[in-house]
Amino acid sequence: MKKYLAHIITGCRLAAAPYLLGCAGLSRGFMAVFIFCGLTDVADGAAARRLGTESRLGAGLDTLADLLVYAALFRLLLLRGLLPGWFIWWLAACLALQAAAAAAEALKSGCFLFRHTLSSKVMGLALFALAFVIGSPLFRPYLLGLGLIFSWSALEAVLWQAPSLREEGEFSHAE
Repeated sequence: MKKYLAHIITGCRLAAAPYLLGCAGLSRGFMAVFIFCGLTDVADGAAARRLGTESRLGAGLDTLADLLVYAALFRLLLLRGLLPGWFIWWLAACLALQAAAAAAEALKSGCFLFRHTLSSKVMGLALFALAFVIGSPLFRPYLLGLGLIFSWSALEAVLWQAPSLREEGEFSHAE
């Protein structure tokens, strides 16, 4: 059981994501499940590290769960017309860079995942906090800060793939 604990925790987040994707608004139910997903995002990695069960499968499942949860949040923001065009284009450019880095990783190692670097952890925390500033006067300035964090993370992901910056075959991902 303990060998699969991190996968089970991630699986709970994966199971909750369709609910979030089906929500029509930022209801109490959405926020409760969103908070649950945030807690399981922290817990799966902590469990994997503590139990020594980090794996490429776990990293891939964690990446998929993160993408689904944050896609649900952005879907609602888009439906409500809360994201300005400049932010959408900025986000799209950063996501394209992140996806290119993940595709390069997939070609090299056979595993499509977004590396969990310091910037990606900061980005995840900032994305999680975004749900709590919606509707406040801080929302628009927060988007600017979020764009800067996205840019930092995308640049780090691309640089991580540069062969001269790391040894071949290195895998230092922890869920």
